[in-house]
Amino acid sequence: MAKSSFVPQYQVIYDNLKAKIQSGELAPGSQLPFERELCEAFGVQRITVRKVLDMLVQDGLIYKRAGCGSFVNAPHREAEPAQQGTLLFVMSKSQNDIRSNSSAYNAQLFFLMEQMCRQSGYTLLYAGVSSAREIDALAEQYPIAGAFLVSTLDAEIVERHLALGMPLLCLNHHEARILSVLPDNEAGIAQAVSRLAALGHRRIAFVGGAPQSCNATERLHGFVSAMRDCGLAVEPALLAQGDWTYDGSLKAVQTMLSALVREAWPSALVAASDMMALGAIEAVNHLGLKVPGELSVVGFDNIDLCRFCAPQLTSVGPRAEQMAHVAVEHMLAMLQRGGMAAWDRYTVRIPVEWMERASIAPPAQP
Repeated sequence: MAKSSFVPQYQVIYDNLKAKIQSGELAPGSQLPFERELCEAFGVQRITVRKVLDMLVQDGLIYKRAGCGSFVNAPHREAEPAQQGTLLFVMSKSQNDIRSNSSAYNAQLFFLMEQMCRQSGYTLLYAGVSSAREIDALAEQYPIAGAFLVSTLDAEIVERHLALGMPLLCLNHHEARILSVLPDNEAGIAQAVSRLAALGHRRIAFVGGAPQSCNATERLHGFVSAMRDCGLAVEPALLAQGDWTYDGSLKAVQTMLSALVREAWPSALVAASDMMALGAIEAVNHLGLKVPGELSVVGFDNIDLCRFCAPQLTSVGPRAEQMAHVAVEHMLAMLQRGGMAAWDRYTVRIPVEWMERASIAPPAQP
């Protein structure tokens, strides 16, 4: 006599609901009956229904929304994590210029961080602001759980965020009262200077960023220290002041070179950002110089554009993926602890990578 097989109740219910989902009887986006209704329909206890729903979630067939119920996933759609709230990606409106390095690099970071935040149930909202009042308006409109303060912001905007008492993280700049994540600026510039010196360059120019930025200060300091370590003179006439933008660097380099006789021009140039390096290349092109034949150029940040310009730009900088990952992980840790703690005031330095491309070469022989 054949032995009868026993099928658990939860498996019967699971198979029933799965068949309805796969056949389309329960269409994508439609809501499943509530737990109480499923208990009555199948004559089982709530613990059995909850086990079935958990199995359907694990298999990606449904997803749950807190306080709303269970819903059918679209085909091949991964289960959605419960929504935890909104995180802000706060930048100054003045940094939104497409010809600014801040705009290009931070756009890469936002795209990467948005995906990471979404996977943890948070919405990352881009916020270009110019005053503290705009922060208050956002706080009234969205359930803000925390904020990434990106690059240099006005003091009143930083103070307003601190007053709101939410977890904060400074990204790509430093604030003593807030956990900060930024590149190892001095090490990056040192790599650039050392490589150019190894190629035989002795007169190296530098284009700095906006002086109120800690990145600009650290990169200038890194340049001066690296030049001295390599036994090279830092010539004030070869230090140009930019503002992180393409146009600002173009003008600064044109001004610097026009003040020098041709024999005193540098054979290499290091820019504190990639966008400024590209502006410097256009400036020297206007003067009839060839890159890298007559002037080698190095940028900082290694933005995507470096690979698509002509010549491809040599750059040094942190991997955007690592910057994004470290920033999001530290923010999530603060959120899990319930907010910023007194010790959340340290600085995380992201290692930099050297990416040599076609914009550098040994100096031209006289």
